[in-house]
Amino acid sequence: MPKGSRPGERRGGRKKGVPNKLTADAREAVARAFDGAGGIQALTAWAIDHPTEFYARVWVRTIPEEQRREQTGSIEVVFRNET
Repeated sequence: MPKGSRPGERRGGRKKGVPNKLTADAREAVARAFDGAGGIQALTAWAIDHPTEFYARVWVRTIPEEQRREQTGSIEVVFRNET
């Protein structure tokens, strides 16, 4: 009897789609650090003080890669102070 599995056959391991525990723990730690550092209010204040850093390093990562490739031209950014 040959060893190994047939193509497409799974033997053991985690089920497909189960998140990596280390990744889940890291995300939880970052979320707690975010809350401890002031949360959304602190992020908003930092974004206003550093708009280039915010848009180039943070906001752009929230846009799916496919849409980033499709974007051409310029983007107008308007800050509103709603306090």
